[in-house]
Amino acid sequence: MENTLDYIPITSSVNPSFWSKLTEMKLDVYKSKEIVQDLYGYTDILKQLNCPWTLLEVDSTSFNVNYSAGMNLRFCGRLINTNTIERFKDYDKMHLINEVGIDLYEKIKDGRALEDPSLLNCFILLTFAVSSLILEFDDEEDFACSSIHSNT
Repeated sequence: MENTLDYIPITSSVNPSFWSKLTEMKLDVYKSKEIVQDLYGYTDILKQLNCPWTLLEVDSTSFNVNYSAGMNLRFCGRLINTNTIERFKDYDKMHLINEVGIDLYEKIKDGRALEDPSLLNCFILLTFAVSSLILEFDDEEDFACSSIHSNT
């Protein structure tokens, strides 16, 4: 039997519960601050056995500080939430990728990656979220059926 190392592409999936939790965090915790926060994702190893690709998923539990992947493979990530569309568009993505590369190198060099190989499974999530809610109504009748729009 020949031993080969195969590259398996990773596809990402953001569960709607993630966006709901991000909206909650933006309104209650982050408010008007631009934040950088650790996140966790996972892939279900058993589902991936016969698949030609790997699915990295994030959901509402991805914000948990003591994230436990259970039977899943854990991915360590970084959420960067910007407050303006301009900041989001102008974010220096090459600098960000270089930072992550340096961080990976340091984890390998100092041995942390040997102790916890999941540190090598990393991802970045750059988002734009505004914490404003807008109530719209034209008259008293519309007030009863007013719509709420969230710019997240």
